[in-house]
Amino acid sequence: MSKRRKILVAVAVIAVVVIGAIGAYVHYLMQFGADAAREVVQAETRLLCETDHQALLDACRELSRQVRSGQLKVGVYMAPEALRFPEPIPALRPKHVIVDRDGLVELEMGFGMWPLGVRAYTEDYPKYPPPFKYGDRELVKGLWYYEDGYSIHPDAYDKRIDELLSKNKKLKRAVPESEARPS
Repeated sequence: MSKRRKILVAVAVIAVVVIGAIGAYVHYLMQFGADAAREVVQAETRLLCETDHQALLDACRELSRQVRSGQLKVGVYMAPEALRFPEPIPALRPKHVIVDRDGLVELEMGFGMWPLGVRAYTEDYPKYPPPFKYGDRELVKGLWYYEDGYSIHPDAYDKRIDELLSKNKKLKRAVPESEARPS
């Protein structure tokens, strides 16, 4: 075989290997994206369809009381530490729970670059407005839902959230929050 032919064969083999590697990587990214999307939908369903929001707020406020009394340190908690928190926090399977010194408790349930979760504020939170918004949607007084993309399409998000909330048999209110709000 001539030197030129060997070079052409080597280039062809390298091209096939590179194209195969790129294809495998793209397939991996697509599968990862599908898994991430599925996980976000499952987290949203657990939070909006299967959770008693008042019980969740009460559990988060218990964590705030524990911080004030010195029983719990301010910080970020992940499994297995977060599994010892009061129910329904462990049932939601948050990625992490943030407890800050001011009493804010945040449960992050999103995946990757798609933040999703709730922020629970102390009983006196309206007296001290934060330098940021509380969240995107108040589920019960003091418990705010947030999700990436909400501010871009709030009407579409409210419609989907109302639909999910209507499936939640643990909720005590009959009218979804967005219908009760003046336009």
